[in-house]
Amino acid sequence: MGPAARRIYYKTHPLGNSVLGTKESVGALTRDQMHAYFSRRYAANNIVVSAAGNYDWNAFVKLITDACSGWNTDKVGRDHRTEWLGDGGEFLLTR
Repeated sequence: MGPAARRIYYKTHPLGNSVLGTKESVGALTRDQMHAYFSRRYAANNIVVSAAGNYDWNAFVKLITDACSGWNTDKVGRDHRTEWLGDGGEFLLTR
């Protein structure tokens, strides 16, 4: 879903925001804040890895293990979650 469609569908709900943040919001973060967020959220038990097609399963597992085995394994919770049922409807977005 593109940014315009996300804003139309979710309106003021946080899911309507860019997952990357704005230039201002990201620019306001310190290095320590960014590292703390990464350490807290990018945890081994908070990631899904998928593959499709013709690949070597053992090589794939080794690749992911090598890349992620040192990651945090603490429970990663989410505070202040809200549900959004959406309004539905039809919208035409043109470029």
